[in-house]
Amino acid sequence: MSNEDIDRHNRRETFRLDDTVTLTVRVLDEASLNAITEDFSAFRFRYCMQSHIQNQKEVRRPKLIRIKKRDPDIAEYLESLEAQIVQLAERLDEASNVSGDVIEIAGRASLSASGIRFRTTLPIKEGQVMEIGMVLSTNNTQVVMLGDVLRVESRSDGGFAVSIYFSHIHQEDTEAIVRHLARLQQLELQARRGVG
Repeated sequence: MSNEDIDRHNRRETFRLDDTVTLTVRVLDEASLNAITEDFSAFRFRYCMQSHIQNQKEVRRPKLIRIKKRDPDIAEYLESLEAQIVQLAERLDEASNVSGDVIEIAGRASLSASGIRFRTTLPIKEGQVMEIGMVLSTNNTQVVMLGDVLRVESRSDGGFAVSIYFSHIHQEDTEAIVRHLARLQQLELQARRGVG
């Protein structure tokens, strides 16, 4: 990546907030990167099926409300089916996301819909490509993306501050992060006013 590309990626393209996150990260070699990018949508669906189901549930919620008004018994049945599908997706996610080379990082991060900056003690290098997964705390949505490591800065505590630009992210996940950040900002403003 040229210096011009790095400068372009470092610009704040989207709204950014600090958040407490738990990330699962994996450094990708060229073969893994090619396998994922060959069909990123399929990879994303396998990785976060539960999140996809949750997003579809939100999209279809207005229809369920209309059904509930017309026929509460059918709506109750559909809701029970939905709950079972979500449980199945949770189990499938747990089974498919177990990997020996995935590392968990927990702590404060600066998050936007186009990138993330977090602290770690791991020796991550500029130019690496990483798989990054996380669950958004405000809506329990799981997202996964690939990111280019743009900058790694040494910290006085011996750790590193790592800045990553999301090079591959599904539109649904971008929208989920935007909703999450808007909700975080709303909660922050309510806390300042002493509401809730």
